Amino acid sequence: MTAQIRAPIVGTCLDMCPPNELKWREEKGLLHEFEITRESEWVWTFREKTNREKDNDPYGTHTPAVASLIHFFVFVSRFRPKADKRKVVKQFSRSSAGQPMQSAEELRPIKVLVKTCDYLLSKVAVRDSVPWNVVYDYIFDRLRSVRQDMSIQCSDDIQCLTVLEQCIRFHIYSDYYFGAEEVRLYDRHINDTHLRECLQSLLKRYEQLEGTDSANNRPLFESIYLIYNLGSNDALLRYGTLPSRLQRHGLVRKSYRLALNYDKRLYYQCIQTLAAIKPPILALLASTKLPKLFHMAIKTMSFAYHSPNTKFPVSTVSQWLCPFESNAQTAEEYIEKLCQSYGLVVVNGCVGFNKTKFAETPQLVNPLNE
Repeated sequence: MTAQIRAPIVGTCLDMCPPNELKWREEKGLLHEFEITRESEWVWTFREKTNREKDNDPYGTHTPAVASLIHFFVFVSRFRPKADKRKVVKQFSRSSAGQPMQSAEELRPIKVLVKTCDYLLSKVAVRDSVPWNVVYDYIFDRLRSVRQDMSIQCSDDIQCLTVLEQCIRFHIYSDYYFGAEEVRLYDRHINDTHLRECLQSLLKRYEQLEGTDSANNRPLFESIYLIYNLGSNDALLRYGTLPSRLQRHGLVRKSYRLALNYDKRLYYQCIQTLAAIKPPILALLASTKLPKLFHMAIKTMSFAYHSPNTKFPVSTVSQWLCPFESNAQTAEEYIEKLCQSYGLVVVNGCVGFNKTKFAETPQLVNPLNE
């Protein structure tokens, strides 16, 4: 008895959210504030105020006037915000045992997935009326749903490259933006996990399309893979398997040299190379690697220049570690604070490198604006 191979399912939903989900979420009051009509925004505002007042006083000890106001908020919040069909985006739903497979009517074809990504990153991501962590959580969930639809359909359309490339850009920017934010607002591990999955999937699709003109952005994303995986032997070995035209590409070759210098612990050369990187998304990724490079560079100098009587000019260290900062005074002030955060003594513009005083876990220092 031979098993039958099911043909790949092809989505037929031409909206960013299937009608059944839109109707259900509207009835249950599960619409996001980015998905409601302008006329319904006042309902959302009242609902948020109600929840906030309840959180501020869970035991109900408000004054009569405030209590009456809360009762009014509760009454108004019973009205369900109306969905704006142009804004509602399908949310991610985790697959589980016993749950029926999504039908073609619930899946969006690749052209709609591309349209959805464009909407999320060009319309929602630029909203400044709410905190970025709210925007991030919303886009993160909706992009995850986009990738899920793409995976269920086993699509090999060339436009899948566009979807994955946009997802990677979003995760890199988010990691850069949240670099100095509180941990409770952002889970770097989860973001890194999804960034890694997107990169691996994209590079695999690039390999399948080798020899065609479809992978125009491959040099950029091969470079992203190399810099993202600094310190990984697998990334260095992958460079040796790339086609010769990619190995000779200027950006890929520079990124490989950076990864090689990092492996050789040549941190000064790494920082100088990072400062010369031009593509904006690659520069953002590179900036997230600077704290680790600063740590390793200062640690190396603490051992190399260890002496109780030797003082090293902060101006020289800033020239080595901050080639991207045009203002020398700003660079020196940052390096001075950075060295002090590692337990090193800075007096009269000179730092005393000392391997016994070097602290592996530094105090928090605000990142320098690259």
